[in-house]
Amino acid sequence: MKPLLISALLLFSLQLTAQTDTAADSLATDDRVYEMFDVQTPPKFPDGEKELLRYLSQNIQYPAKARKKSTAGTVILTFVVNKDGSISDVNTVKDIGNGCGEEAARVVTAMPNWTPGELHGNVVRVRFTLPIRFTL
Repeated sequence: MKPLLISALLLFSLQLTAQTDTAADSLATDDRVYEMFDVQTPPKFPDGEKELLRYLSQNIQYPAKARKKSTAGTVILTFVVNKDGSISDVNTVKDIGNGCGEEAARVVTAMPNWTPGELHGNVVRVRFTLPIRFTL
C-alpha cells in the first residue's frame, strides 16, 4: 500500500510542478491588465511616492478657468503601467471640471517610465489608480 501512495503523491507533485511552470511561462507572454491587488510587486514611480508627488506638483498647471471659478477637489485617474514601465490607457474616473481632469491626464500621460509590476517573478501590465488634488 505504501508504494502505491508514494507513487500517487509523486505523480501529483510532478503534475503541480508542470502546471506552475506553464503558468509562469504564460505570464511572460501575457498581455492582460492586472489590478493592484493581483500582483506581488506593484508598479512604482521612479524613486518612490515622494518623487511622484514632487513630479505632480512641479508639472500640473492649475487651469485658468478652474482658478477663475474657484474649482477645487480631487480628480481620480486610472492608467496602465506597461511591462516596459510606460504609461497607457489614461482614463478619468472622477473629474471636478473646468479643465482639471484634462490637465491631470496631460501630466500623467507625460510621466517618465515606472518600474513595472510583477507577478510570480514576471513583469506584467498593472492598472494604477491615482487621485490628484487641486487646491487653491
